[in-house]
Amino acid sequence: MRIAALSLRTRHLDELRAFYADIIGLPLLAESPQSATFGVGMTQMTFARSAAVGDPTYHFAFNIPPRTISEAKAWLSSRVPLLDQAGEDQFHSENWNADNIYFRDPAGNIGELIARHTLSDELPGPFGAQHLMCVSEIGLPAPDVPELVRRLIEAFDLARYGEASNTFSPVGDECGLFIVVREGRPWFPTDSAAELHAVSAVIQGASEANLSLAGLPYDIRQRRVSLA
Repeated sequence: MRIAALSLRTRHLDELRAFYADIIGLPLLAESPQSATFGVGMTQMTFARSAAVGDPTYHFAFNIPPRTISEAKAWLSSRVPLLDQAGEDQFHSENWNADNIYFRDPAGNIGELIARHTLSDELPGPFGAQHLMCVSEIGLPAPDVPELVRRLIEAFDLARYGEASNTFSPVGDECGLFIVVREGRPWFPTDSAAELHAVSAVIQGASEANLSLAGLPYDIRQRRVSLA
């Protein structure tokens, strides 16, 4: 699965525009008083201004080349404090064969750089924003994790990824994952509870499909791409 476009809401649009363009260095593809769209490798990532009550926060991850985690950590930590747990600010998952580092942006979103050693993509040169290859994860909290997982699998012909439970169940693959978690479950490595906020996503697949979920603020569309 590949996430071609992702749109999230924020009450901190000006701060996010400055952070991702000026500090992280992502290309600003489009902007208006109501939104800003950045290029993250093959993904177009948009933050849209929210007038709703509440302060939307999300979890998302960016894939980086597998052998760049040390460079990525030095690069990211010079721009924003890394999140830690029990004094550690770099993590390894045997189950996913990946290394991870985390940060918060000015809106409180929990961002992640993840080096997946099951992938082979490499990019030359010193580590920089151009090494953020795509948005590879977006969190989708739900009160009923198995039901949302079922709907995603049926709508888009996806598969569960890695170990799953009734509170945490990724769907997709290393290139793109919906991280389905129970509403209220803390996002690693923080104690911030997963909350339901609007997410619009366009993914690529072998067929056209749309999924809107009653009671959940998610609009997910699949656009057909040729596999030839």
